[in-house]
Amino acid sequence: MADVSPDPAAERATLPPTEWAADPLEERTVALVRTWLERSADAPVDPAAARLAGVLRDPHGLPFTLGFVDGVVRPEDLRVAARNLRRLLPVVPRFLPAYQRAAIAAGALLGPALPWPVVPAARFVLRRMVGHLVLDATPARLGRRIAALRATGARLNINLLGEAVLGDGEAARRLQGTRRLLERDDVDYVSIKVSAIASQLSLWGFDETVDRVVGSLLPLYRYAARAGTRKFINLDMEEYKDLELTIAVFQRLLDTPDLLELEAGIVLQAYLPDALSAMQRLNRWSQQRRERGGAPIKVRVVKGANLLMERVDARLHDWELATLPSKEATDANYKRVLDWALTPGRTDAVHLGIAGHNLFDVAHAWLLANERGVADRVDFEMLLGMASGQAAAVREDVGGLLLYTPVVAPAEFDVAISYLVRRLEENSSDENFLSAAFDLQSDASLFERERTRFSRSLAAVDGSVPRPNRRQDRRSDRSLPRAGAPFANEPDTDPSLPGNVDWGRAILDRAVATQLGSDTVRAARLDSTDQLEQLLRRVAKAGATWGPRRARSARRCLTRRRPRSPRAGPTSSRWLPPRRGRPWARAIRRSARPSTSPPTTPTGRASSTTSPARPSFPRRSPWSRRRGTSPRRSPQGRSSRRSPRAAESSSSPPRRRAASERSSPRRCGPRASRRPCSPSWTSTRRRSVERSSSIRWSSACSSPARGRLPRSSGPGVPSSRCSPRPAGRTRSSSPRARISTSPLPTWSGPPSGTPVRSARRRAS
Repeated sequence: MADVSPDPAAERATLPPTEWAADPLEERTVALVRTWLERSADAPVDPAAARLAGVLRDPHGLPFTLGFVDGVVRPEDLRVAARNLRRLLPVVPRFLPAYQRAAIAAGALLGPALPWPVVPAARFVLRRMVGHLVLDATPARLGRRIAALRATGARLNINLLGEAVLGDGEAARRLQGTRRLLERDDVDYVSIKVSAIASQLSLWGFDETVDRVVGSLLPLYRYAARAGTRKFINLDMEEYKDLELTIAVFQRLLDTPDLLELEAGIVLQAYLPDALSAMQRLNRWSQQRRERGGAPIKVRVVKGANLLMERVDARLHDWELATLPSKEATDANYKRVLDWALTPGRTDAVHLGIAGHNLFDVAHAWLLANERGVADRVDFEMLLGMASGQAAAVREDVGGLLLYTPVVAPAEFDVAISYLVRRLEENSSDENFLSAAFDLQSDASLFERERTRFSRSLAAVDGSVPRPNRRQDRRSDRSLPRAGAPFANEPDTDPSLPGNVDWGRAILDRAVATQLGSDTVRAARLDSTDQLEQLLRRVAKAGATWGPRRARSARRCLTRRRPRSPRAGPTSSRWLPPRRGRPWARAIRRSARPSTSPPTTPTGRASSTTSPARPSFPRRSPWSRRRGTSPRRSPQGRSSRRSPRAAESSSSPPRRRAASERSSPRRCGPRASRRPCSPSWTSTRRRSVERSSSIRWSSACSSPARGRLPRSSGPGVPSSRCSPRPAGRTRSSSPRARISTSPLPTWSGPPSGTPVRSARRRAS
């Protein structure tokens, strides 16, 4: 069936903006909205809806309500819920009556002590407050509520609430619950989500996932097709990642031969720029289905209510935001989709469900459908319990209204939390029409605000088809990082995009015949005993060389960057002024890392006549603060470790001290009355000295005897630098005075060409 209808959006795109503003349809829309508001002013208001709307107008209303829903209703532990209730006491809305505020205060004070009666009572009160938004799924109570709602002339779209399931058991239970609802005589319309009836959906295996979901849903659709009365199933949608999957499942189900005459529906979200292109694809497919003798389909157009989740998902994976950037752009895209679809040729294959509470959008769509002669192929849909008076006024003109009716079992009320949060945010956000729904008739400024928003979104409608925000395609993405560009992580691969799914499938297809793994195994294969013996000898030799290394030496070997240039000679020391209260050794650690190579001659050979001098070490370790030890309780013994170079050059264990050297116990404090050093104190001091010493000492000054330095240490080393402390020298009681008695060390400085800043960073 060829579509010969003109495209109204393309024709209007050629009009200048002044004619857009003078469009008579806009003036008629505003007049119809005023009529509906005047008619709804006399309609009775549900007390629970009015109370909830008043709470949300309070400055503390939304934080209190969301905190109550998430902190008191959700937790399974009643004591946790009672403590959360007490935390909400400072933000109780003033709009509530005095007796309710007093009851909340009493429950908050008594809850921690008596959570078992208090928390269930508080939850019961909340359920009564939101009872007009979510129905009780208990069979007897649900039947009474359905009969009362149908008595008003409205039809009901029943949705068993539930978010994404985690296991097959829960998915089967959710699907069976929807089946029981559809089997009721008073239910003829249900909604269901793919993520609610199938667990662990993997978009990388797109075709396999579609087959699994179709297999789960096929019995439900076949029951609807064979039922004696009309049964309608609407395939709902939430997140952007479900868009292509939901469309593929929907088309696969209705292409089944025994479901060709079944009329079913699907949802599109207008806050996605992909909505119009998806509508066009569905329309072409449905027209082909109609040519084969099939029934039309229905597309329910909504604006979308998962914006916060889409933002979080985009930030986590470093993706582009899938939704449109503003509320005005969403409203314009909503009108763009309806303007394209509301033609006689297109509505023959695709009926429309226009869902929303914005009276300007509803009036505009109703007038546009009547103007084009397709009003009999359009349904208007609203949410249960939201602006009931305005919904009644709209129903009188459009001839009928389909109410989206969520139901939940009392034992599973926590699954309704996400739905309630979305509804509460819609009622409180200034960007949403429902935030001003109760005051449009009495407040002229609010009416003018909503009229201006409608005019701007209507002026933004054109004949173009928006491109998706996410266009990642790994099949053609060969971009490489630019040299010198700032570092940025590569975004995750989005499996919801068809191009990326094909890319992943191609990798799996290549993996079937690849020889990479076989070649690797073949290259490492040992075919003889001699090869095995040779490999074992190499491994044993390497282990004998590596095993005796100390941890510090092994770390230096593993983290070594490059050898020092042979042309670089010894450099002068670069001292940093110590901060106030810091000993000189801390300042040394903050300076550049010195060289580990021996001094060289201009010819590039190592010099045998000079070596860096080694200073005498202070008796009190200035690095003890790094170990969490106070300065006054620092160990006083000298370092007893050998020099790093001596440790690297020999694998023999350190020489044990003679008995004469261990005759007098060392004291661990400035006072003589302190107890002798315990092994833990000594080892702690030794580790702190080893870890913090960033100066490569010469092996010429090493001596294991109580850390004292020999008087003569070899050529090129001044004896004043290697002298032990005089025996008659007394200690100073001041830490600063004790530290100052030790001479400053000299060292070779950082390698040539090393920036001071990088040298400092390596030293620290």
